[in-house]
Amino acid sequence: MKLAENILNQMNHLRKSHIQFMLILFKAALSLTGRINFLNLSRYSQLNEKTYSRNFRRYFNFIQFNSSLIETVYHHQNEYLLALDASFIPKSGKATYGLGTFWNGVQHRPGRGLEISSLALVDVTYKTAYTLTAGQVPPVQRSSEENTLDFFLGQLRTLQQVKTPIALPKLLAVDGFYTKKRFIDSSLDAGYQIVGKLRKDANLRYLYKAPHYHKRKRGRPKLYTVKLIINSPEVSKFQHQKIDKNISLSSSIVYSIALKRKIQVVFVYFLDEKGKKSFLLLFSTDLSMDAQRVYRYYTARFQIEFTYRDAKQYLGLTHSQARCQQSLNFHFNLSLSLLNLVRIEHRLKNPSSKNEGFSMASYKRSYANEMMLNVFLSKLELDPNSKKIQTIYQELRNLGVIAA
Repeated sequence: MKLAENILNQMNHLRKSHIQFMLILFKAALSLTGRINFLNLSRYSQLNEKTYSRNFRRYFNFIQFNSSLIETVYHHQNEYLLALDASFIPKSGKATYGLGTFWNGVQHRPGRGLEISSLALVDVTYKTAYTLTAGQVPPVQRSSEENTLDFFLGQLRTLQQVKTPIALPKLLAVDGFYTKKRFIDSSLDAGYQIVGKLRKDANLRYLYKAPHYHKRKRGRPKLYTVKLIINSPEVSKFQHQKIDKNISLSSSIVYSIALKRKIQVVFVYFLDEKGKKSFLLLFSTDLSMDAQRVYRYYTARFQIEFTYRDAKQYLGLTHSQARCQQSLNFHFNLSLSLLNLVRIEHRLKNPSSKNEGFSMASYKRSYANEMMLNVFLSKLELDPNSKKIQTIYQELRNLGVIAA
């Protein structure tokens, strides 16, 4: 928790009372074993339930806090990219801001609840993701995706306007939902190159290459020729690479009718669980990017899914007691920022490992044990600095922790 305290003290325009509240909040949220809501937070700390409710409506610069956290483990030699993804949050009631019908990936159907979108910095070398900011997606109106796309693009613009202590990459990895002309064009105008996924029935055309004896004629130059047959592309027009015995890549620059631009397309052929050969269709707007990098960057994008998984299972991402927009955004950012804090603490303790041996369940157990030990020491008026206490303190703190 010293790491969080140091960063909070370095943040501008934060009052001492606000810093104290955030430290109490961090400790309570990491220590409690039940639902992370106002009532339970008050049970695990000296603050009242209404105090938490009131402070959740206060502004806190999570982008600055998260980027300062990441700065402690940032290495210029590593490969980084930005990832954007949304997640479904179940929510009951009628008065909660943003309630609507969103896609529930767990149940594979639309569901009633909330949706959040987060931008994360993915360390491709270390194979982990750190959330920069999260926000609540407004409900879609009249079966249109315009509001949703505007919100995602707004997140990108907001990130550009905020000064961060680290240089953020200009490469954005997204899934198939974002492969729309309006989103791609706006992202490119903002300076971001896109790595994403195409539908298996994507309308792609081979590029037209004029013969050397061809004379320039009047009118628009020809851009493309015949349609690319997805199930049986012309092998001679692709570059082929082998990743391992189960995965191979085929790449070429083609023209996308839907996106109205040239893209680097990559066929990823692999064997599924039943041994049947299947494929994915990836792409990059950076025409100079080779197939292996496109494949590596898109697979690294999946690290953002683990941030949602851990935050939901251990840090109360779906436990919010709030109903107003500001409190909900605070709660969502709090859960994902706590995960950043724990992951970075683990990395600082284990600088040589490649994200191995990390268990959020173990860290939650350690924080809960530490809280109980500190209560016993204070109630029994024992000296925590005595040699006898120090020898057994760490052993009891790690009681029930999963061995790495």
